[in-house]
Amino acid sequence: MKIRNYRLINKKITNHRKKDKYVFDVLLYEINNIKDLKVDTKNIKVFRSARHKNDMPTIFTLGKFDEAMQDAITKISESGTSLIHDNSNLIVSDHLTIIGKSNQALVITFLGGKKHLIRTEIKVDQHGKFISLKVYAEINKLLKPHETFTTEDVEIYHTDNVNEAIKDFAKKKIKGIAVKKKKVPSIYCTWYYYGQTITYRDCLTNLKIIKKKKLPIDTFQIDDGWEASVGSWYANEKFDEMAKVSKKIREFGLTPGLWTAPFVLDKESNIAKARPNWILKDTDGKPCIFLVNKKEHYIIDITIKETWTYLEKLYRKLTKMNGFVYHKLDFTRAPITAINPNYKNKYITIIEAYRNACLSIRKGMGDSFFLMCGGLYDPVIGIVDGQRSGSDVLSMWDAPNRGGKTLPYTIKQNVLRYYMNEWWYNDPDAFIIRRNKKAHKGLKLSLGLLNDEEVKTSTINQLLGGGLFSMTEPLDKIDDDRLNNLYHLLPLKKVNIDMKDIMATPRFPNEIRINQQYLALINYDNKVLKKVITSKDILENANNKTYSLVDFYTNKVAKNKINIRLLPHSATIIKLTTEKIKHINNKGHYLC
Repeated sequence: MKIRNYRLINKKITNHRKKDKYVFDVLLYEINNIKDLKVDTKNIKVFRSARHKNDMPTIFTLGKFDEAMQDAITKISESGTSLIHDNSNLIVSDHLTIIGKSNQALVITFLGGKKHLIRTEIKVDQHGKFISLKVYAEINKLLKPHETFTTEDVEIYHTDNVNEAIKDFAKKKIKGIAVKKKKVPSIYCTWYYYGQTITYRDCLTNLKIIKKKKLPIDTFQIDDGWEASVGSWYANEKFDEMAKVSKKIREFGLTPGLWTAPFVLDKESNIAKARPNWILKDTDGKPCIFLVNKKEHYIIDITIKETWTYLEKLYRKLTKMNGFVYHKLDFTRAPITAINPNYKNKYITIIEAYRNACLSIRKGMGDSFFLMCGGLYDPVIGIVDGQRSGSDVLSMWDAPNRGGKTLPYTIKQNVLRYYMNEWWYNDPDAFIIRRNKKAHKGLKLSLGLLNDEEVKTSTINQLLGGGLFSMTEPLDKIDDDRLNNLYHLLPLKKVNIDMKDIMATPRFPNEIRINQQYLALINYDNKVLKKVITSKDILENANNKTYSLVDFYTNKVAKNKINIRLLPHSATIIKLTTEKIKHINNKGHYLC
């Protein structure tokens, strides 16, 4: 990879006054003329990274106000049930922004995240044409007299190889950070069928079937619905004492896991009542509100140091006393996304507070597996073991209230965040393959509306996550032919993915290379896709050798090139091998 015009940018901000000075956003870099991008101005592509799971990473063309660009401006609501259309014509990117083509591009990367975040703003006109680019450090804190604050490093350069630049960024981001990779878990999570209706009896039903069928699941995680309320972290009437519950899970040979939402509080919860001074207020003095399952909740002001002590003690209790050593933490973006927050401690940035809160949680839970769900990315590198890579899944392809194709959206989020697997195990969210046209207890999330072809795509999406695996199925009701898809994924195997020409990726990524030996193909269209795949589509330096190409689902084998026919919404994986193969048995793991 060749690098040109390299710049390492940081700024010192010093308060030379005799009284406190508030520092807002700090402008680090700007371009106000398209020629100053120094890339080919014809069909300029943009890679836009996104700040947390519900935001949409995307690749789009400047000057083309199409659906791909709209993905960069549109937001998914906090409830995850609708799209919010922003007409500001402002595209906001986070720690990674790329402008140009795969072999000639401007790259902007943020190497920090312990002290603050950055925000890259690309302004376009009504036709989607470039107006300006600005990079800000989001500081928002008080500086004491003579205090100096230095922003964290931003790299800006031109490259001739975007794929290598992304890999380089992912590795540089963790330089000097101890990233420990635990054994990757395979999880049964109760949420995506039972929701808040989950009972101890439901747990026992599924634990018994996991053991009876010897399913390759090693962790059983109880999700929302076990607690008295969010902020009152003890069992409700549907559950026994949680220490007894974790003991029962262990008796079935599984690791006990638990869901919590540490930064939000039910208005009637113990903590909300006992510590009203911990509730985050807005600039009008009213409590900031965060919706959890359509119900208003308060937010903890994590700039208050006493809250860090509370969080450490809470997770020590859940781990040491209650016996849970896999923790899924949800809605952890709440303190950051609050509207007009008025944090009590203005002498630290909210990112410093966020990181300290997460470090306290980690200290409390010890060596437990820490899955962050809906949190920020940069500040928790080196703290968490797993991180959600996309919005909550639904078992359906078309969902008008989610802006169209539900599964394609979550695949897009999952695939375009592939590089984060350097930092933790990406979590593509639950594997849902059930047939269920009637909602369980009225819960929409319990539906199973994917057809057989769409289930193939859902299965392959789990592989593309490259990280952990979780599933939610009522094991006493699921059909064996659907459940058998589990064996295509487990036991988990190491996966590294990339795209041949990432900046030319269409709105929904449809050709993804795996371990330089496989190619995943996805047909998002409503009509049959016919395509010829050659050995060079999978391995660029596939020269002077005879390769066998194998289509997993059809068992078709060909030499050096293969004709593929994919039904609507279907997917497959093509294997590249120098072995002479006449037939492949597709009843085992995909990546064999």
